[in-house]
Amino acid sequence: MPIPVVCPGCKASFNVSDKFAGKQGPCPKCKTVITIPKADQVKKTEEVKIGEPEDVRPGSGPPGKSKTGRPNLKPITRTDLKLSPVVSGVIVVAIIGLFVAAYFARPVVMSPYPLTQEQQRLPEFTEPYNSAMLMAYILRGVGLLLVAMPIAWAGYQVLRDDELEPYSGKSLLIRTAICVFVYLLLWGVYGVIPADYTSAWYMWLVLAPPFFIVGFVTAYYCFELDATSAATHSLFFALVTLLLGMTAGLTMPWYDEPSTLQPKSEFTSGAQFPLYDDSGRPLNDAAKKIEAEKARATAPRATATGS
Repeated sequence: MPIPVVCPGCKASFNVSDKFAGKQGPCPKCKTVITIPKADQVKKTEEVKIGEPEDVRPGSGPPGKSKTGRPNLKPITRTDLKLSPVVSGVIVVAIIGLFVAAYFARPVVMSPYPLTQEQQRLPEFTEPYNSAMLMAYILRGVGLLLVAMPIAWAGYQVLRDDELEPYSGKSLLIRTAICVFVYLLLWGVYGVIPADYTSAWYMWLVLAPPFFIVGFVTAYYCFELDATSAATHSLFFALVTLLLGMTAGLTMPWYDEPSTLQPKSEFTSGAQFPLYDDSGRPLNDAAKKIEAEKARATAPRATATGS
């Protein structure tokens, strides 16, 4: 019975006759001295069967064979990991719901109508105006935080490779959170760029590539997507958030002037800050109240006259 031997020097493997068991000799390739193990020290190796199908159904023949003794070549079942109709429906309904919510959020997220130069010098105008602006910015930030995670998750579910096992549970939550953090950080960087740079289309030839590269790398490593899917994921997030902002009436990057609640808009009727048209005429209760107080303060006082 031949004895299998592996040279410790060159790692070459070969068989040696059992009559040399327990003896030493040089390796035929590298001449390293090899000790041939004894026959009783050689472990019996189990036969490895590769690709042998198994059939353990009741009443079947031996494993891998039918009742007649022929090989039962049962194909390997592939698990279908494509997007299910339920998940697709949830994504569609969620996106529609986001756009409906964005539309009805206009009264609280849009900027109030700008004050005139005269109104900017009066505290009764500037204080409520600044409060309204602060509240609008806070609500925009909260809204973006609420929609960012579902948008990034939906993008991954649509773009992931169906041949690979998808991320789920805590792992998917952490990866989505990291991706969203970077995406929101990019929006924050955009927010501090002066409007003079973002309103001109040709400036985006310089600004867009860094934003795109960071978004692409983030999606590529967070979700392990291929290059095309990673680029699509970052563009998908940017497009959906832009469309949501447009639906909510926010200023788009290509606009020169900020979007504001117009004086005659139906959304200004319940505003707590004074609104005036271009001629200075009050348009809501807050403005009328201020004008009435001014009229009382400037009205001539009646004086008593003797008879």
